[in-house]
Amino acid sequence: MTYVPKPTIGKAIKSINANAEFSCSSHDTTMLDAIVWHNNTTPIAKEDIIAKYNELVTAWENSEWVI
Repeated sequence: MTYVPKPTIGKAIKSINANAEFSCSSHDTTMLDAIVWHNNTTPIAKEDIIAKYNELVTAWENSEWVI
């Protein structure tokens, strides 16, 4: 069995917009104001990022690949 790491805020952002260019000093959902969007990437609403992150974490927790 292979370990799959817990999803990150970056993974949530890329799941919403695969072409998003951004930097983030923290992967904590309380620090979403720290995201810097690059190269005219349209910012994604914090609520949308949190919703996607929670969706990914739930799928990860229910996955047979988590040890």
